[in-house]
Amino acid sequence: MSVEEFLAWPGDGTCTRFELVNGQPRAMAPASTVHGIIQGNIVRHLGNHLAPTACSVAAEAGIKPVFDARRNVRIPDITVTCSEATPRDHLVSEPLLIVEILSPSNEDDTWESITALATVASLREIVVVQSERMEALVYTRLSDNNWPEQGVTVPADGVVRLSSIDAELKMSDIYLKTGLS
Repeated sequence: MSVEEFLAWPGDGTCTRFELVNGQPRAMAPASTVHGIIQGNIVRHLGNHLAPTACSVAAEAGIKPVFDARRNVRIPDITVTCSEATPRDHLVSEPLLIVEILSPSNEDDTWESITALATVASLREIVVVQSERMEALVYTRLSDNNWPEQGVTVPADGVVRLSSIDAELKMSDIYLKTGLS
């Protein structure tokens, strides 16, 4: 299936969400409640931070990775872009930051998606947030446009620093009302 076919595809009739991986629709498992709370907390804080700027935050917006772009649409949990969107847009252009929330049931698929999206030239930062413990990894693209081999680990009492949008998120705000400590 091509990206165009995927974007026009009505789905399989089951209300299942899909992303396109190497020409094949891949079902995305429903998020856990904690996953959804974390996602909502991050979207709210980023949205508030970005409100006075030209940038915006989107939950579960599609992005075409560079490699095999005709047959891939990846859908990270959260995307920030400073490109203006129109009602006809189905994909985010020029993502600046993505956030993925790791769930044990789909950890391998999530890392595969992160690796694919790391090929997008506009992407400056990738944040990987755990869903079963308070911990995050922040990958910031280096000045030579490569990615570091290791992300910066942010512990439960730390702060996620996002240089791409000049923002800071306290871990306690990310995990608010999740029951994790």
